[in-house]
Amino acid sequence: MRLSIILSPTAISTGIHGLGLALRLLFMMVLVRESTPAVLGMFGLLTAIDLIVIYAAGFELHTFSTRRYARHPTPSQLRICFALHTRVFRFATPLAALVAMAAAWLFDVNLDVTSYLCFGLVVATGTVVQELSRYLVLTAKPIRSIVTSFLRTAGWMPFALLFIGNEQQTMRNITVAWAIASTLAALWGMHALREAFSRHLRIRTRFALHAFSRSASYYAVATAAVLQSNIERFLLQLMLGPTAVGIYSLFVTLANTLTALVQAGVLNIFLPRLLTAFGGLTADRRAVLREACKRALLVCLAMAVAIMIASVPIVKLTDHSAYLEYLWILPALLVGQTVLMWSQPVHLAIYGAHHDRLLLTITVTSLVVSLAVSSVLIHVAGIAGAAAAPVLVSAGMAYARWRAFARLEARGVA
Repeated sequence: MRLSIILSPTAISTGIHGLGLALRLLFMMVLVRESTPAVLGMFGLLTAIDLIVIYAAGFELHTFSTRRYARHPTPSQLRICFALHTRVFRFATPLAALVAMAAAWLFDVNLDVTSYLCFGLVVATGTVVQELSRYLVLTAKPIRSIVTSFLRTAGWMPFALLFIGNEQQTMRNITVAWAIASTLAALWGMHALREAFSRHLRIRTRFALHAFSRSASYYAVATAAVLQSNIERFLLQLMLGPTAVGIYSLFVTLANTLTALVQAGVLNIFLPRLLTAFGGLTADRRAVLREACKRALLVCLAMAVAIMIASVPIVKLTDHSAYLEYLWILPALLVGQTVLMWSQPVHLAIYGAHHDRLLLTITVTSLVVSLAVSSVLIHVAGIAGAAAAPVLVSAGMAYARWRAFARLEARGVA
């Protein structure tokens, strides 16, 4: 019994993400001790650009293909669905690279030519990795999905730390190591999902356009959501500069660990069940949702306590007074993340029940509110305002999700 618990998907997922957390903390600690908050700020901007562009380049076609596959989970259906993504990759990956490099330049991230090119490769391969990871989860291979993501997000960091120098050298070494790891992750993911590839399948343009149209609503939802989650970094860069972004990024990275662990240890495990239960409106769907929300809340609370305990010595080891001065914003960020992730299964339930326009309304409204609230609070209170804004917006979004779900449930359509 104990061995089965230790080797359960949730335990293994949590363990891998725990290792990723340790590597990210090591990376940040060495980076802030050996360089400046501005360097951490530039890296924080690159990770935000990377995340947003990758989501945008995927066009959320997986919302069409995963639903299609979930209804008929056969090997042939898997190959058809993935062939659609393969066709999109041909133009999406180079476009993503160009947009990412342009965004880094527009936000005044100080990189040399090599760093810009490597960052473009990071985003191009990351576009592929994201879709591979989603398919690995869908085909009941969550551990391989997590390993793929781990290679790209944290596995390269110890090697980059070996070559820290001045600002330009540090950023160049970071982007080179990141690009190599992202490429290896894409290759590993393709090997793990090799049964989904077919050289003989050709996707018709009409079918591809149908997939785009069916995914359009959730594409807007996902893009708005990822913009909202990173908007404070861009506003801080525009209003206060990279040093403020660096200070904020340290605490956001710590808080985002909670999100990553809930995503991997709870939501990825419950995703197929939620899609099936609410897609078919099965009798046990409410019980599945209740279990997912309970598990998400428990993991959030446990991780919030662990992160707070670990954060004090971590911040002290940075040996920068600016980080110690703003340590108090971490609990606020954790509260916001907990409220948001506790309601995330409700978001997935509404998605599984195919109410995309409702999700679009909630998410776009939250983005607009977040932009307004963050702009005002950052102008008034600086970094402290950037920490307070997500708490207010997360609470509002959680309330909107639960209220919308209650109405759908009362009508018998969720």
